[in-house]
Amino acid sequence: MLVTTLAAGGAGGYVAAEKRVFPVVDTWVGRVPAPVAEPAHPSPAASASIAPDTSAPPPPLPLAPAAPTCDDAVATPIGDCPGPGLPTVEGGCASAASVRCNELRQSLKPRVAAAAMECITKLNGAERCDPSRIHLCGHLALSNACPDAPPGPATGADASVPPSPVTTLCHAIIEACGASPVAPAMAECRQLLSGMTDAGREKTRACMKTHCFDRGLVGCEAATSAK
Repeated sequence: MLVTTLAAGGAGGYVAAEKRVFPVVDTWVGRVPAPVAEPAHPSPAASASIAPDTSAPPPPLPLAPAAPTCDDAVATPIGDCPGPGLPTVEGGCASAASVRCNELRQSLKPRVAAAAMECITKLNGAERCDPSRIHLCGHLALSNACPDAPPGPATGADASVPPSPVTTLCHAIIEACGASPVAPAMAECRQLLSGMTDAGREKTRACMKTHCFDRGLVGCEAATSAK
């Protein structure tokens, strides 16, 4: 019975070991433990070849597109001014639109004059009899004229930069107006005079010398006749 029990136990242990029911210690069976692989570490030279190169300068940023140049000396001709209308005795308003159109054509820079003339030629019959509506065409064109040269020290710019001719003329106009309640502001004066030729600026200055109180700068824009 003892022999039988030992034999059964030996057989059961053999079966359990083969099926990994119990852990088998390698030293019991004479096995040499397999070496544990160490994680691979790249050499310093390999690391340097893998790391990104931070010594090179970053690529330059794309440049912003340059702003288009504003030039009132360039314009496409649009033709002649409208002809004289019907005389007042026949229910018309004579040549008010035609006179003002030619006045602006001679006193404004080409692109500004073209815009004013186009506006006047598009007026209908009733609008051409309205002096305010006719005058508005010139005023809107001047309000969208290209700005003149830098203002210089008169408005707080670098004192080493001399004032532009427009700034100097606007100073004279404002001083001539004195205490007028409709004396123009420097910014308004510079904008409107920027779109005029020298002849148009002189007409404006002469008009403002005597009409600052009753017509103001808007009413004297390149004017040779009362509106």
